Amino acid sequence: MLAGWEAFLRERGHTPELVDDADLWSEWREQAAGDDAVVLLGSSRIQLGIVPARLSERLQGRRVIQLAVDGAAPFAALEDLAEDEEFRGLILLSLVESTLTEKDWPGQAEYVAHYHNQWSFDRRVHRKIATERQRLLASANPNVSLLRSMQLFFSEGRIPAPLWLHTSPDRSRAVDPERIDFSRLTEWRLSRLRQLYAAAGPVDEAEWFALGERMRSVIARLHERGARVVLLRLPTCGEHWRLDQERYPRGRFWNRLTERVGAPAIHFLDVPAMARLPCYDGSHLARPEALIFTDALADELKRRQIR
Repeated sequence: MLAGWEAFLRERGHTPELVDDADLWSEWREQAAGDDAVVLLGSSRIQLGIVPARLSERLQGRRVIQLAVDGAAPFAALEDLAEDEEFRGLILLSLVESTLTEKDWPGQAEYVAHYHNQWSFDRRVHRKIATERQRLLASANPNVSLLRSMQLFFSEGRIPAPLWLHTSPDRSRAVDPERIDFSRLTEWRLSRLRQLYAAAGPVDEAEWFALGERMRSVIARLHERGARVVLLRLPTCGEHWRLDQERYPRGRFWNRLTERVGAPAIHFLDVPAMARLPCYDGSHLARPEALIFTDALADELKRRQIR
């Protein structure tokens, strides 16, 4: 029956897909030690926008560890690394102005807690086995399990559609342009962004900069130990960028924050190779653009002698 289900899924365009869960995150978090590690922190923008293998190649083979989590702010993971005496590497911190809030600050705390409290030898073995199964079988992905597909079929008359975001074993992600309508996705994202900004009300600048001070103190602890942190503002494009700037003008927020934090900052608009990149949905880079961005980032790190 399982072979038949696998064949059925393949006929309908499903392919093997890796599940990006807390165990896969923990497997990579475990490798964040020493002074040669380059850790990527952020959410979906950096998970799509930087290609770890290419960055490793451009940085003379340094270990690049992807610890971004889709939809979750990275500050809990940043604090966790600050408390880890074994980490003395480089952190590339993707900062999104809208997530510097009390509500969003704990975003990745669940992943951090999972790593410290549940990650074990047994889970490590289980995750390795799961990774190999998910790389081989479309039916190994819970999104298209027989039970879930039957439930969806009886409730909506359909089975799950093939996923349009592909996760690699290194936790980087790439979009499949054949499986998604970019124009509809862009419209949806812009509508959602307008709603979120309207519902949030005016920016509480006192809270925003207080959290910036909290971030500065965490980064200072890392710097004292010999670790380095670089703030990154990855590309947003078109109307998305206009809405971001309307709410968080660069001069009033990003520039003032980076002056206070005491860490190097790279803004995509300041690097020509980054500034001209298109975003497939106004907010994220597809793989071809991610490769260009990764090369430009490596060049900028070298130009500024950031190691």
